[in-house]
Amino acid sequence: MKENEVVDLPEGYKMTELGPLPEDWEVVRLGEVVEIHDKKRIPLSSTERSKMKGTYPYCGANGVIDYINDYIFEGEYVLLAEDGGFWKKFESTAYLMNGKFWVNNHAHILKAVENKAINRFLLYWFIFDNIEKYTSGTTRKKLNQSVMKKIKIPLPPLSEQKKIVAVLSAVQEAKEKTKAVIKATKELKKSLMKYLFTYGPVPLEEAENVKLKETEIGRIPEDWEVVRLGEVTREIKQGKVLPKKDIKPYGDYQVYGANGIIGYYNKGFVPKNKVLLTCRGSTCGAINVTTQEAFVTNNAMILYEDDSKINWQFLSYVLIEYNVLNLKTGSGQPQITKGTLINHLIPLPPLETQKKIASILSAVDEKIQAEENRKKALEDLFNTLLHNLMTGKMRVNHLNLGEDR
Repeated sequence: MKENEVVDLPEGYKMTELGPLPEDWEVVRLGEVVEIHDKKRIPLSSTERSKMKGTYPYCGANGVIDYINDYIFEGEYVLLAEDGGFWKKFESTAYLMNGKFWVNNHAHILKAVENKAINRFLLYWFIFDNIEKYTSGTTRKKLNQSVMKKIKIPLPPLSEQKKIVAVLSAVQEAKEKTKAVIKATKELKKSLMKYLFTYGPVPLEEAENVKLKETEIGRIPEDWEVVRLGEVTREIKQGKVLPKKDIKPYGDYQVYGANGIIGYYNKGFVPKNKVLLTCRGSTCGAINVTTQEAFVTNNAMILYEDDSKINWQFLSYVLIEYNVLNLKTGSGQPQITKGTLINHLIPLPPLETQKKIASILSAVDEKIQAEENRKKALEDLFNTLLHNLMTGKMRVNHLNLGEDR
């Protein structure tokens, strides 16, 4: 705000050094509302921890890094990264620990002063604020305790803090449940792929009746073949060179590179439903499938299937199960060559069996994607609520919410 500039404030708001806030909110320094327990921290080397294996969390700047057989803290505390952390707005700047645990010297140990602040409210403020502006250093930034104590925060009345916490925690809990569903569904997919590529798409109770044969790629049903990838593809093509300057943040045609979709271009040359294999770099071996006509860079190869022999969806799954990552060569810049790929052995069921397997697995993938979309929506909702609640733009003091957190 410029000097002498007049700002029209909504009724019930006041101008503060943190911007417009409700009149009944204070602005305080962090050191006024927290107890700091940094003196109790004890760092342990990995060698020391290897001799102390147990069930108590050993915590660092960004979370639990080990489990040992002793603890130095008991109760609920907020751990705020001192060095080696992530301090930008909406980053995991701090986390909550509750119970018995040990902390090294890379995290500040904070506890809200009773009847002034709530641990979770402080946690959410740390996530909301850009704490990086308070850090010092270049190669490894550090949040010094003396500076940390001077951080200014808004402080609503205790009852409103509790309601803010209740709203944000409800969204976070929903997100954590969604993440658990995603994890469980991905584990299910792994088990399901193992089963389907051993017995085929038969009910579990009928699996013992499937006649299997031993092959160079493991046990498969007797009526399946083992073929080289080159036998079921009409062509395997390298993507085209596309300068980074030509890749746009929006456009008509997706651009696939080493990391999946990396932007957009004004033309495509690869049809929808083509299997792509990242052939170089840190993500070498990753599988993608074009969802529309697209441009593919030279970091990936395009597999044009012979659809009289193999289903494109089945091809994408069989390459994952029969690990193309094993085809990588080189360490500094790993790559997969076309010649190696052509000779890669895969199982080949009858075409109708392929389609059944692909249908089962794609249904699981659709479930995973739906949950991923839900998680993203919850993350966006959390960030929006966090902004509005921490700036007082949204008030919850009048709502009848649980206040037992």
